[in-house]
Amino acid sequence: MEFWEADDARRRHMARFGRRDTAPELALRRELHSRGRRFFVDRRVSGRCRVRPDLVFPRARVAVFVDGCFWHYCEAHAHLPKANAELWRRKLLANRRRDAQNEAILVSEGWRVLRFWEHGDPAAAATRVEREIDRWDSIARSAGRRAHHGRMDPVIEVVAGVLTRMDGRVLACRRAPGRSAAGQWEFPGGKVERDELPEAALARELHEELAIDVVVGERIDRSTTTVGGTGIDLASYRIQWLSDQPVASSDHDELRWLSPTELADVRWAEPDLPTVRLLQAERPTG
Repeated sequence: MEFWEADDARRRHMARFGRRDTAPELALRRELHSRGRRFFVDRRVSGRCRVRPDLVFPRARVAVFVDGCFWHYCEAHAHLPKANAELWRRKLLANRRRDAQNEAILVSEGWRVLRFWEHGDPAAAATRVEREIDRWDSIARSAGRRAHHGRMDPVIEVVAGVLTRMDGRVLACRRAPGRSAAGQWEFPGGKVERDELPEAALARELHEELAIDVVVGERIDRSTTTVGGTGIDLASYRIQWLSDQPVASSDHDELRWLSPTELADVRWAEPDLPTVRLLQAERPTG
């Protein structure tokens, strides 16, 4: 069978399920609705891309996607057709690149993008969505109070990379003496410059800081923490590196590869703690 014939057959098969209102989407919508959350469905939110998030929370500017394992190429569950497997792999990787490009556009326009796989637990996904909405509510209330008192705290946008080895250990870096937060541990990264996309900023920072070239993967978390009167808006991403394992950093005096159980053994900088907690929650049990 030619590739285009296989592609057409796959599309006809998937069309039976529809582009929206899939079972995983409905499960998440029911879970959020039962918790009193209201939202828009399949709504276009940007004039710069045609993407339509599955769920949209306009006031909080949260866009939620429930990604199908096949078309979005879940590495754990997407099984390539035996015929023309390499062509299928390229096609699905192109879908992943398109997802990343669309997400970067939405983030640059102030949206918080949350992505979940169809095989995930809808209750856990709903909890994460609620956490993001509640975080926005807290920031909005705080901003209202500051505005009422005639002052606004500055906010710095920062990105951080979580580098994970095959044995499950992640890279932690200790701030060098003479730098802010000296002695505290953090994930490597840095500040997003004006008109710079977060993923591009992170790739640049890791090249400058660790002398490695990387592929920026999915976002793990985005949280804002106030430190010394300044809001640190930190987004963390999973990272794959394309060279040898990093051994030194221009901004840190020590590097450690920590297992999930060892993450609590060091003193983390406060903005990195939400990501640390999420990584600890991923730790296998039993």
